[in-house]
Amino acid sequence: KIEFESDSSNLSTTTASSNTTVAKNGMKGAEITTYLLEKTRVIKHNSNERNFHIFYQFTRSLPLHPEFHSLFLPEDLPFILNPATNSTTNNGSFFNILKGEEFDLNDQHRFEKTLKAMKICGMSSDQILNIFTLLSSILNLGQIQFTSSSSNDKETIEYLKTNTEIEHRLQFISNTLLQTSYPDLYKIITEKPVTAGREKFLLKLSLSQSQSILDSFIIYLYSSLFSTLVSLINSNLSHNHNKTTPSTSNSITLDNYWIGLLDIYGFESFGEYSNDFEQFCINYANEKLQQNFNQIIFKYEQAEYQSESIPWQYISFTDNQPCIDLIEAKLGILSILDEECKFPKSSALTFVDKLKDVNKGNK
Repeated sequence: KIEFESDSSNLSTTTASSNTTVAKNGMKGAEITTYLLEKTRVIKHNSNERNFHIFYQFTRSLPLHPEFHSLFLPEDLPFILNPATNSTTNNGSFFNILKGEEFDLNDQHRFEKTLKAMKICGMSSDQILNIFTLLSSILNLGQIQFTSSSSNDKETIEYLKTNTEIEHRLQFISNTLLQTSYPDLYKIITEKPVTAGREKFLLKLSLSQSQSILDSFIIYLYSSLFSTLVSLINSNLSHNHNKTTPSTSNSITLDNYWIGLLDIYGFESFGEYSNDFEQFCINYANEKLQQNFNQIIFKYEQAEYQSESIPWQYISFTDNQPCIDLIEAKLGILSILDEECKFPKSSALTFVDKLKDVNKGNK
């Protein structure tokens, strides 16, 4: 959202040639709003895609920025600083969450531009360090894998007793990076508080349960970091930034004069890639945006032309309302999914069967 206002000091200026009043207009501020963040990408992405670009920029640029070396375990640094030594694992990347395709996008050059942009946005050196400390926390948490089999999904507490390497990394993450209590982090991933009536007790988690909690924690950290970045940027883009004196009584406020720029996700097929519910929600949001565009540009504009008898050639378009109805109608996909989640014996198979039954005649 980009806001504009008139410069009141120039409202009474007249030109010698035309004797007309001239008003100077200028941009007074901007604001970024996040509608949807593809958070699951931080722990899972398709083999032909990247994780978020900043991770590659950051890790590839570490040889040029020794000030960030303390954000990693000393024993990891030789592998991080020399990617060639990791050519047999994770496609050359030391970090688990970066495995898959790593396109040559000149990450080091882009990282320098990222750092410059952060400084232009008014971020201090301490704020920048804190941001990359959280990024390192996410990378290090991604190195922890609670592996288990269906026949041996033992308790995480017992597993950690024989895996000192994981415990060592957890201590580094909590004490050095997150600067929190290691026992608190340990409890989060090994135990779950349960209330039964008036009694409260701790339930020991299995390895698969701990892995789910760890993944959720990683997603939460990245989402919080993203929101913090947006907030920091907005504080410097705001038209009230560095404003030391109140507006004069004769100044003109045009807060309703603004331009909105919308950046949307792309549609993706579900047959070709291993996309999940989050991509489905993205596609649904895009369908709603497309419908809004159709209504404003095609339906309303053409109706206005017709009411004013303006000659024009009618533009035909594909109405995506049937697709939206399939998703959000009374017996749409979302409604049926919500219903199935309430049944104790429901499964993915019963959900699909019900969808097929309800949509027999749907093209």
